[in-house]
Amino acid sequence: MKTLSFYLILFIITFLLIEICVRLFVWVYPVPMLFDAGYNRFRGNPNAMIYGHPLNSLGFKDEEFKPKEKGVYRIVGIGDSYTFGVTPYPDNFLTVAEKELAARFPEKKVEIYNMGIPSIGPKEEIGLLEDEGFGWEPDMVLINFFVGNDFQEHVISQKRHFVENYLYSVNIAYRAFTLLSKTSREFRANYMKGWDNYCDSCNVFTTEDYLQLEADRSFIFNRSDPFLENQLALIMEHFKKAKALCDEKGIELVVSIIPDEMQINQELQQAVIQKLRANGINPEWDNTLPNRRFAEELIRLGIPYIDFFPVIAEHRDTSCYVPQDSHWNIYGNRVAGEYLAGVLTDHFFNGE
Repeated sequence: MKTLSFYLILFIITFLLIEICVRLFVWVYPVPMLFDAGYNRFRGNPNAMIYGHPLNSLGFKDEEFKPKEKGVYRIVGIGDSYTFGVTPYPDNFLTVAEKELAARFPEKKVEIYNMGIPSIGPKEEIGLLEDEGFGWEPDMVLINFFVGNDFQEHVISQKRHFVENYLYSVNIAYRAFTLLSKTSREFRANYMKGWDNYCDSCNVFTTEDYLQLEADRSFIFNRSDPFLENQLALIMEHFKKAKALCDEKGIELVVSIIPDEMQINQELQQAVIQKLRANGINPEWDNTLPNRRFAEELIRLGIPYIDFFPVIAEHRDTSCYVPQDSHWNIYGNRVAGEYLAGVLTDHFFNGE
């Protein structure tokens, strides 16, 4: 009679054989059939239609990129889904800022290239900048850091890096499992193929799911939780690298800090705190702790920053967020885009 240990050994041997076969195949035929390194994981399909506007030929939510013309001041914007945006292209905050700057400087063409890719973190963003962003000859690089998940995204990307680059067979199993998830399947299908109709007032998550999502992120506001400081030290290494790369090329590096909705929506914040307390956690809540600490580290590295928290907070009476979602809606994008254009004008273009 075969024992449990026999089947366990057989299972392990099977995965090892798969691992060996896959590695041999990829070594002979180096194709990206099993994983996408770094930032390409959720890159859109070229020309996929997103709310009536196609992605460009590189899979970015923008017009076609082209060689830089004389006299153009070009900004490359890099980030995750916040940069990519969940609204139609004309309403994205980078598009709004670009139009506003064009109106302010009619004699000087200002371009903002949107190179946002959903679900990437600081490590992948610097890789994207190094591999592709610099190739478009930017005068400024704008890295958009979302407080809500970019601290966690660093941890997630480290785990994914190990699984996807060293354990091909486990990655196959993982991908097969995630395909069983309705949410994952629908997200991939909608994002890769395109989105048809945008709804600015439709709930994305259920109330309970969104509350859980926000609660899972909330430890960055808890002064007694060491997670923030631990991850901040690691994250700043990526920004230190970005600063060195930009300095070497004579390019201005600016970082924007994007607040999470629970920092703005007091009702949501209290619901999160109550949920934490119900689970036995009594947080020492500091609503702007991650923004302040991140800003302090940026200053230490000599990196200018733009914190969107104050301007979004000013508009808290009119929601800046898609319902039950942590992304800006059309109104929030307009507020942020106009503010970004104003800050760039006052502090970087010197009113010229």
